[in-house]
Amino acid sequence: MTKLLAFFLTSIIIFCLTSSHYSQTLSDQEIQQIISNLSDEGLQSDALNKIEIYKILEAIPVLENQIWNQDCWIMERYLRLLDKLNAPNIYSLALTAIDSSANCWQNYSFGTSLRIRLKATEILFRHQDFSTTKYVFESLDSNYNSWAIKLLPEIATNVPAYTGFVKSYLFNIAVNDTINPYGPRKRALDYIVKIYKDEAIPVALNMFTTDVDSVYRLGAFKHLCNLNYSPLDSLIKSTISTTPYFPARIAMADTLLNRYGRPEDYSFIQNYIEAEPLAIAKRLLDSHVLRRFTPHIPEMAVTELTMLDTLISYTNQCYEYDWITNRGIYNSLNKKLENVQKDLERGKTKPAKNKLEAYQHEVEAQKDKHITEEGYKFLYYYSGYLIERL
Repeated sequence: MTKLLAFFLTSIIIFCLTSSHYSQTLSDQEIQQIISNLSDEGLQSDALNKIEIYKILEAIPVLENQIWNQDCWIMERYLRLLDKLNAPNIYSLALTAIDSSANCWQNYSFGTSLRIRLKATEILFRHQDFSTTKYVFESLDSNYNSWAIKLLPEIATNVPAYTGFVKSYLFNIAVNDTINPYGPRKRALDYIVKIYKDEAIPVALNMFTTDVDSVYRLGAFKHLCNLNYSPLDSLIKSTISTTPYFPARIAMADTLLNRYGRPEDYSFIQNYIEAEPLAIAKRLLDSHVLRRFTPHIPEMAVTELTMLDTLISYTNQCYEYDWITNRGIYNSLNKKLENVQKDLERGKTKPAKNKLEAYQHEVEAQKDKHITEEGYKFLYYYSGYLIERL
Protein backbone atom coordinates (compact mmCIF):
# COMPACT_ATOMS: atom_id res chain seq x y z
CA MET A 1 0.00 0.00 0.00
CA THR A 2 2.76 2.41 0.90
CA LYS A 3 6.53 2.40 0.47
CA LEU A 4 7.07 2.56 4.23
CA LEU A 5 4.73 -0.33 4.94
CA ALA A 6 6.39 -2.33 2.16
CA PHE A 7 9.76 -1.66 3.81
CA PHE A 8 8.50 -3.01 7.15
CA LEU A 9 7.01 -6.11 5.54
CA THR A 10 10.12 -6.79 3.47
CA SER A 11 12.28 -6.60 6.59
CA ILE A 12 10.06 -9.10 8.37
CA ILE A 13 10.09 -11.49 5.39
CA ILE A 14 13.89 -11.35 5.10
CA PHE A 15 14.23 -12.05 8.82
CA CYS A 16 11.87 -15.02 8.64
CA LEU A 17 13.60 -16.48 5.60
CA THR A 18 17.00 -16.07 7.21
CA SER A 19 16.00 -17.56 10.55
CA SER A 20 14.21 -20.55 9.02
CA HIS A 21 16.78 -21.50 6.39
CA TYR A 22 16.89 -25.13 5.35
CA SER A 23 19.32 -26.76 2.99
CA GLN A 24 17.44 -27.98 -0.06
CA THR A 25 19.95 -30.76 -0.82
CA LEU A 26 19.48 -34.25 0.62
CA SER A 27 21.31 -37.41 -0.28
CA ASP A 28 19.36 -40.36 -1.66
CA GLN A 29 20.06 -42.20 1.57
CA GLU A 30 18.61 -39.39 3.66
CA ILE A 31 15.53 -39.21 1.47
CA GLN A 32 14.90 -42.93 1.77
CA GLN A 33 15.37 -42.80 5.54
CA ILE A 34 12.80 -40.01 5.86
CA ILE A 35 10.31 -41.95 3.74
CA SER A 36 11.00 -45.09 5.80
CA ASN A 37 10.25 -43.16 9.00
CA LEU A 38 6.64 -42.68 7.85
CA SER A 39 6.00 -46.23 9.02
CA ASP A 40 7.38 -45.52 12.51
CA GLU A 41 4.71 -43.99 14.75
CA GLY A 42 7.33 -42.21 16.84
CA LEU A 43 9.09 -40.70 13.81
CA GLN A 44 6.09 -40.19 11.52
CA SER A 45 5.36 -36.56 12.43
CA ASP A 46 8.97 -35.52 11.93
CA ALA A 47 9.07 -37.37 8.60
CA LEU A 48 5.95 -35.54 7.40
CA ASN A 49 7.50 -32.21 8.36
CA LYS A 50 10.72 -32.97 6.47
CA ILE A 51 8.86 -34.19 3.40
CA GLU A 52 7.01 -30.88 3.31
CA ILE A 53 10.10 -28.75 3.99
CA TYR A 54 12.29 -30.48 1.42
CA LYS A 55 9.44 -31.18 -1.03
CA ILE A 56 10.38 -34.86 -1.29
CA LEU A 57 8.35 -35.95 -4.32
CA GLU A 58 9.66 -39.50 -4.00
CA ALA A 59 7.41 -39.84 -0.94
CA ILE A 60 4.18 -39.44 -2.96
CA PRO A 61 3.61 -43.16 -3.72
CA VAL A 62 4.19 -44.12 -0.09
CA LEU A 63 1.89 -41.37 1.18
CA GLU A 64 -0.82 -42.47 -1.25
CA ASN A 65 -0.41 -46.09 -0.15
CA GLN A 66 -0.53 -45.29 3.58
CA ILE A 67 -3.14 -42.53 3.76
CA TRP A 68 -6.22 -44.73 4.28
CA ASN A 69 -4.56 -46.74 7.06
CA GLN A 70 -4.08 -43.64 9.23
CA ASP A 71 -6.10 -42.22 12.08
CA CYS A 72 -8.38 -39.50 10.78
CA TRP A 73 -6.37 -36.52 11.97
CA ILE A 74 -3.23 -38.01 10.38
CA MET A 75 -5.26 -38.79 7.24
CA GLU A 76 -6.06 -35.10 6.95
CA ARG A 77 -2.37 -34.24 7.28
CA TYR A 78 -1.47 -36.76 4.57
CA LEU A 79 -4.07 -35.22 2.26
CA ARG A 80 -2.76 -31.70 2.83
CA LEU A 81 0.80 -32.84 2.22
CA LEU A 82 -0.09 -34.68 -0.97
CA ASP A 83 -1.83 -31.55 -2.16
CA LYS A 84 1.25 -29.42 -1.45
CA LEU A 85 3.38 -31.92 -3.33
CA ASN A 86 1.01 -31.70 -6.32
CA ALA A 87 0.37 -35.43 -6.28
CA PRO A 88 -0.97 -36.51 -9.70
CA ASN A 89 -3.84 -38.49 -8.12
CA ILE A 90 -4.95 -35.71 -5.79
CA TYR A 91 -8.42 -35.39 -7.37
CA SER A 92 -9.32 -39.05 -6.81
CA LEU A 93 -7.77 -38.91 -3.35
CA ALA A 94 -10.00 -35.96 -2.49
CA LEU A 95 -13.10 -37.86 -3.60
CA THR A 96 -12.15 -40.85 -1.46
CA ALA A 97 -11.42 -38.55 1.48
CA ILE A 98 -14.98 -37.20 1.27
CA ASP A 99 -16.34 -40.74 1.62
CA SER A 100 -13.89 -41.61 4.41
CA SER A 101 -14.83 -38.51 6.40
CA ALA A 102 -18.12 -40.15 7.39
CA ASN A 103 -16.22 -42.79 9.36
CA CYS A 104 -14.18 -40.07 11.03
CA TRP A 105 -17.39 -38.41 12.19
CA GLN A 106 -18.56 -41.64 13.82
CA ASN A 107 -15.26 -42.77 15.32
CA TYR A 108 -13.38 -39.56 16.07
CA SER A 109 -14.92 -36.10 16.06
CA PHE A 110 -17.18 -33.87 14.03
CA GLY A 111 -14.34 -31.34 13.76
CA THR A 112 -11.92 -33.81 12.20
CA SER A 113 -14.57 -34.86 9.71
CA LEU A 114 -15.22 -31.22 8.77
CA ARG A 115 -11.55 -30.47 8.26
CA ILE A 116 -11.15 -33.43 5.92
CA ARG A 117 -14.28 -32.49 3.96
CA LEU A 118 -13.22 -28.86 3.63
CA LYS A 119 -9.72 -29.70 2.47
CA ALA A 120 -11.05 -32.26 0.00
CA THR A 121 -13.65 -29.74 -1.21
CA GLU A 122 -10.95 -27.14 -1.74
CA ILE A 123 -9.06 -29.61 -3.93
CA LEU A 124 -12.21 -30.53 -5.88
CA PHE A 125 -13.01 -26.85 -6.45
CA ARG A 126 -9.61 -26.39 -8.09
CA HIS A 127 -10.61 -29.13 -10.50
CA GLN A 128 -13.92 -27.36 -11.22
CA ASP A 129 -15.88 -29.99 -9.30
CA PHE A 130 -18.45 -28.22 -7.09
CA SER A 131 -20.44 -31.30 -6.12
CA THR A 132 -19.45 -30.99 -2.45
CA THR A 133 -20.47 -27.36 -2.02
CA LYS A 134 -22.94 -28.35 0.72
CA TYR A 135 -20.07 -29.18 3.08
CA VAL A 136 -18.92 -25.57 2.95
CA PHE A 137 -22.31 -24.34 4.13
CA GLU A 138 -22.47 -27.03 6.84
CA SER A 139 -19.19 -25.67 8.22
CA LEU A 140 -20.06 -21.96 8.31
CA ASP A 141 -21.60 -22.20 11.78
CA SER A 142 -18.81 -24.38 13.18
CA ASN A 143 -15.47 -23.60 14.79
CA TYR A 144 -13.98 -24.06 11.34
CA ASN A 145 -15.94 -21.32 9.64
CA SER A 146 -12.76 -19.47 8.65
CA TRP A 147 -11.76 -22.56 6.63
CA ALA A 148 -15.14 -22.56 4.95
CA ILE A 149 -15.27 -18.82 4.28
CA LYS A 150 -12.18 -18.94 2.09
CA LEU A 151 -14.09 -21.22 -0.32
CA LEU A 152 -17.03 -18.84 -0.72
CA PRO A 153 -15.52 -16.77 -3.57
CA GLU A 154 -15.25 -19.93 -5.68
CA ILE A 155 -18.89 -20.73 -4.96
CA ALA A 156 -20.03 -17.19 -5.75
CA THR A 157 -18.21 -17.32 -9.08
CA ASN A 158 -19.04 -20.86 -10.15
CA VAL A 159 -22.32 -21.90 -8.51
CA PRO A 160 -25.03 -19.40 -9.54
CA ALA A 161 -27.65 -20.93 -7.25
CA TYR A 162 -25.71 -19.76 -4.20
CA THR A 163 -24.51 -16.36 -5.41
CA GLY A 164 -27.10 -14.42 -3.40
CA PHE A 165 -26.48 -16.38 -0.22
CA VAL A 166 -22.71 -15.96 -0.42
CA LYS A 167 -23.02 -12.20 -0.89
CA SER A 168 -25.44 -11.83 2.00
CA TYR A 169 -23.32 -13.99 4.29
CA LEU A 170 -20.05 -12.17 3.58
CA PHE A 171 -21.59 -8.72 4.05
CA ASN A 172 -23.26 -9.83 7.27
CA ILE A 173 -20.02 -11.21 8.73
CA ALA A 174 -17.97 -8.15 7.72
CA VAL A 175 -20.48 -5.69 9.21
CA ASN A 176 -22.13 -7.46 12.12
CA ASP A 177 -19.71 -10.01 13.55
CA THR A 178 -18.68 -7.79 16.43
CA ILE A 179 -19.16 -10.45 19.11
CA ASN A 180 -15.91 -12.06 18.06
CA PRO A 181 -13.50 -9.15 17.48
CA TYR A 182 -10.83 -11.47 16.09
CA GLY A 183 -13.19 -13.53 13.93
CA PRO A 184 -13.35 -13.80 10.16
CA ARG A 185 -14.45 -10.21 9.50
CA LYS A 186 -11.25 -9.17 7.75
CA ARG A 187 -11.29 -12.22 5.50
CA ALA A 188 -14.93 -11.53 4.68
CA LEU A 189 -14.03 -7.97 3.66
CA ASP A 190 -11.12 -9.27 1.57
CA TYR A 191 -13.51 -11.45 -0.39
CA ILE A 192 -16.15 -8.74 -0.73
CA VAL A 193 -13.51 -6.52 -2.32
CA LYS A 194 -12.36 -9.34 -4.58
CA ILE A 195 -15.85 -10.28 -5.77
CA TYR A 196 -17.97 -7.14 -5.52
CA LYS A 197 -15.38 -4.35 -6.00
CA ASP A 198 -16.85 -0.90 -5.26
CA GLU A 199 -19.76 -2.37 -3.31
CA ALA A 200 -17.18 -3.06 -0.62
CA ILE A 201 -16.46 0.64 -0.01
CA PRO A 202 -19.17 1.23 2.66
CA VAL A 203 -18.06 -1.91 4.52
CA ALA A 204 -14.40 -0.91 4.34
CA LEU A 205 -15.25 2.60 5.55
CA ASN A 206 -17.17 1.18 8.49
CA MET A 207 -14.32 -1.15 9.45
CA PHE A 208 -11.71 1.57 9.05
CA THR A 209 -13.52 4.10 11.21
CA THR A 210 -15.09 1.90 13.91
CA ASP A 211 -13.32 -1.44 14.25
CA VAL A 212 -11.86 -2.30 17.65
CA ASP A 213 -8.90 -4.05 16.05
CA SER A 214 -6.23 -1.69 14.73
CA VAL A 215 -4.81 -4.23 12.27
CA TYR A 216 -8.29 -4.67 10.78
CA ARG A 217 -8.52 -0.90 10.42
CA LEU A 218 -5.24 -0.84 8.53
CA GLY A 219 -6.46 -3.66 6.27
CA ALA A 220 -9.65 -1.74 5.53
CA PHE A 221 -7.61 1.36 4.73
CA LYS A 222 -5.54 -0.66 2.26
CA HIS A 223 -8.74 -1.75 0.52
CA LEU A 224 -9.98 1.84 0.29
CA CYS A 225 -6.70 2.77 -1.38
CA ASN A 226 -6.88 -0.11 -3.84
CA LEU A 227 -10.51 0.70 -4.64
CA ASN A 228 -9.48 4.31 -5.41
CA TYR A 229 -11.96 5.72 -2.90
CA SER A 230 -12.28 9.26 -4.24
CA PRO A 231 -12.43 11.36 -1.04
CA LEU A 232 -9.52 9.42 0.49
CA ASP A 233 -7.56 12.61 1.16
CA SER A 234 -10.42 14.09 3.19
CA LEU A 235 -10.84 10.80 5.06
CA ILE A 236 -7.15 10.75 5.99
CA LYS A 237 -7.16 14.34 7.19
CA SER A 238 -10.30 13.88 9.26
CA THR A 239 -9.28 10.60 10.94
CA ILE A 240 -5.49 10.47 11.25
CA SER A 241 -5.42 12.12 14.66
CA THR A 242 -7.97 9.68 16.11
CA THR A 243 -6.49 6.51 14.57
CA PRO A 244 -5.06 4.54 17.52
CA TYR A 245 -2.47 2.40 15.70
CA PHE A 246 0.64 4.46 14.95
CA PRO A 247 1.81 2.37 11.95
CA ALA A 248 -1.60 3.11 10.45
CA ARG A 249 -1.10 6.83 11.04
CA ILE A 250 2.25 6.66 9.25
CA ALA A 251 0.72 4.70 6.37
CA MET A 252 -2.07 7.28 6.10
CA ALA A 253 0.38 10.18 5.98
CA ASP A 254 2.54 8.41 3.44
CA THR A 255 -0.51 7.65 1.30
CA LEU A 256 -1.67 11.26 1.41
CA LEU A 257 1.64 12.51 0.04
CA ASN A 258 2.31 9.73 -2.43
CA ARG A 259 -1.21 9.65 -3.84
CA TYR A 260 -1.99 13.38 -3.88
CA GLY A 261 1.26 15.19 -3.09
CA ARG A 262 0.02 18.77 -3.19
CA PRO A 263 1.49 21.61 -1.13
CA GLU A 264 -1.65 21.61 1.03
CA ASP A 265 -1.06 17.92 1.82
CA TYR A 266 2.58 18.51 2.70
CA SER A 267 1.61 21.40 4.95
CA PHE A 268 -1.06 19.26 6.61
CA ILE A 269 1.45 16.54 7.48
CA GLN A 270 3.88 19.12 8.80
CA ASN A 271 1.23 20.49 11.13
CA TYR A 272 0.08 17.01 12.12
CA ILE A 273 3.59 15.97 13.18
CA GLU A 274 3.52 18.67 15.84
CA ALA A 275 0.42 17.03 17.35
CA GLU A 276 1.60 13.41 16.97
CA PRO A 277 1.78 11.96 20.51
CA LEU A 278 4.49 9.31 19.96
CA ALA A 279 8.13 10.32 19.56
CA ILE A 280 8.93 7.33 17.32
CA ALA A 281 6.01 8.20 15.04
CA LYS A 282 7.21 11.82 14.85
CA ARG A 283 10.66 10.66 13.77
CA LEU A 284 9.31 8.25 11.15
CA LEU A 285 6.88 10.80 9.75
CA ASP A 286 9.70 13.29 9.38
CA SER A 287 12.43 10.97 8.09
CA HIS A 288 10.41 8.47 6.03
CA VAL A 289 7.47 10.55 4.85
CA LEU A 290 8.35 14.24 4.57
CA ARG A 291 12.07 14.06 3.81
CA ARG A 292 11.71 11.37 1.14
CA PHE A 293 8.86 13.07 -0.65
CA THR A 294 9.20 14.59 -4.12
CA PRO A 295 6.28 15.78 -6.28
CA HIS A 296 4.71 13.27 -8.65
CA ILE A 297 5.85 13.03 -12.25
CA PRO A 298 2.70 13.81 -14.27
CA GLU A 299 1.32 11.19 -16.63
CA MET A 300 2.03 11.68 -20.33
CA ALA A 301 -1.63 12.50 -20.94
CA VAL A 302 -1.19 15.73 -18.94
CA THR A 303 -0.44 18.59 -21.37
CA GLU A 304 2.43 21.04 -21.01
CA LEU A 305 0.01 23.94 -20.45
CA THR A 306 -1.76 22.00 -17.69
CA MET A 307 1.60 21.29 -16.09
CA LEU A 308 2.44 24.98 -16.27
CA ASP A 309 -0.86 25.85 -14.58
CA THR A 310 0.09 23.43 -11.80
CA LEU A 311 3.53 25.04 -11.43
CA ILE A 312 1.92 28.49 -11.23
CA SER A 313 -0.42 27.19 -8.54
CA TYR A 314 2.48 25.62 -6.65
CA THR A 315 4.37 28.92 -6.76
CA ASN A 316 1.38 30.81 -5.34
CA GLN A 317 0.82 28.22 -2.63
CA CYS A 318 4.47 28.21 -1.64
CA TYR A 319 4.25 31.95 -1.08
CA GLU A 320 1.04 31.53 0.94
CA TYR A 321 2.70 28.90 3.16
CA ASP A 322 5.82 31.10 3.63
CA TRP A 323 7.92 28.63 1.70
CA ILE A 324 8.87 31.63 -0.44
CA THR A 325 9.77 34.26 2.13
CA ASN A 326 10.56 37.23 -0.09
CA ARG A 327 7.94 39.11 -2.10
CA GLY A 328 10.46 40.18 -4.73
CA ILE A 329 11.55 36.57 -5.38
CA TYR A 330 7.92 35.52 -5.61
CA ASN A 331 7.17 38.26 -8.15
CA SER A 332 10.27 37.36 -10.17
CA LEU A 333 9.28 33.68 -10.37
CA ASN A 334 5.71 34.53 -11.32
CA LYS A 335 6.89 36.88 -14.06
CA LYS A 336 9.05 34.15 -15.57
CA LEU A 337 6.08 31.77 -15.59
CA GLU A 338 3.88 34.37 -17.25
CA ASN A 339 6.41 34.65 -20.06
CA VAL A 340 6.67 30.86 -20.33
CA GLN A 341 2.90 30.72 -20.72
CA LYS A 342 2.90 33.32 -23.49
CA ASP A 343 5.55 31.37 -25.40
CA LEU A 344 3.74 28.07 -25.03
CA GLU A 345 0.45 29.58 -26.20
CA ARG A 346 2.25 30.84 -29.32
CA GLY A 347 3.88 27.46 -29.90
CA LYS A 348 7.38 28.79 -29.12
CA THR A 349 8.68 25.78 -27.27
CA LYS A 350 12.41 26.58 -27.23
CA PRO A 351 12.07 30.12 -25.77
CA ALA A 352 9.59 28.72 -23.22
CA LYS A 353 12.10 26.08 -22.19
CA ASN A 354 14.87 28.67 -21.81
CA LYS A 355 12.70 30.83 -19.56
CA LEU A 356 11.64 27.81 -17.54
CA GLU A 357 15.28 26.84 -17.02
CA ALA A 358 15.91 30.39 -15.76
CA TYR A 359 13.02 29.87 -13.32
CA GLN A 360 14.56 26.65 -12.09
CA HIS A 361 17.99 28.23 -11.70
CA GLU A 362 16.51 31.02 -9.59
CA VAL A 363 14.75 28.47 -7.37
CA GLU A 364 18.03 26.64 -6.88
CA ALA A 365 19.94 29.85 -6.16
CA GLN A 366 17.38 30.91 -3.52
CA LYS A 367 17.23 27.56 -1.73
CA ASP A 368 17.75 28.00 2.02
CA LYS A 369 17.80 31.76 1.48
CA HIS A 370 14.37 32.98 0.43
CA ILE A 371 12.98 29.56 -0.55
CA THR A 372 12.63 26.87 2.10
CA GLU A 373 13.26 23.15 1.66
CA GLU A 374 9.51 22.62 1.21
CA GLY A 375 9.25 25.26 -1.50
CA TYR A 376 12.32 23.92 -3.25
CA LYS A 377 10.85 20.41 -3.43
CA PHE A 378 7.73 21.56 -5.25
CA LEU A 379 9.18 24.28 -7.47
CA TYR A 380 12.53 22.79 -8.51
CA TYR A 381 11.35 19.24 -9.18
CA TYR A 382 8.09 20.15 -10.90
CA SER A 383 9.73 22.75 -13.14
CA GLY A 384 12.24 20.02 -14.04
CA TYR A 385 9.42 17.70 -15.09
CA LEU A 386 8.07 20.39 -17.42
CA ILE A 387 11.51 21.15 -18.83
CA GLU A 388 11.93 17.47 -19.73
CA ARG A 389 8.64 17.61 -21.61
CA LEU A 390 9.76 20.59 -23.66
